[in-house]
Amino acid sequence: FKTLGFCISLVLVSIILKKYLEVLLDVESTEIFVLLIFSLIMITSSCARFLGLSEAIGAFFAGMVVSETRQKSRTLEVINPFYYLTTAIFFVSFGMITDYSAFGGIYWWVLILVGLSIPFKLLTGLLAGRSYGLSRRASIRMGLSLLPRGEFSIVLAAVAMPFTVHSIQALTTLYVLIMAVLGSILIKMADVLARWVERPNPP
Repeated sequence: FKTLGFCISLVLVSIILKKYLEVLLDVESTEIFVLLIFSLIMITSSCARFLGLSEAIGAFFAGMVVSETRQKSRTLEVINPFYYLTTAIFFVSFGMITDYSAFGGIYWWVLILVGLSIPFKLLTGLLAGRSYGLSRRASIRMGLSLLPRGEFSIVLAAVAMPFTVHSIQALTTLYVLIMAVLGSILIKMADVLARWVERPNPP
């Protein structure tokens, strides 16, 4: 309930104060603009922390608030240099706090998730490709390209970390690793799989 209330409050504040935020961020100095953006992130993250929530929730919704302003493109431009550094730090820290001894108790849940994810991701790519007029082979390739896309699951696990147990972190980590490996292999076999699917049926 605290998470839901915090999210609703931020959305309402962003709607009410949107025009004031636009004026505040409309500065010519890039240095001042960067300081304002990071100040907004620190304020929302600190509020989340004060309520006993993850700082990531505050940062996430700070991004949502900024994305509704005219400064979205400028914000992406100034924070882009920090992207790869902070992403690497995040994944290293997540890997360090994951309890790998929990893999033995959750591997069968991971296999179930993998078994469900592969056909649904393939179907999603196939339907999306066909809706845009792509050939069946191109649609299959699109579906296969979705298979290793599981990094956001780690982000969600990190956001929910104060409310989860180590087994959830281990499940998410193992799931992403398996999907990344399988996805990379299947993408390289995309043409072979597409030709196999497209081969004509015998009379």
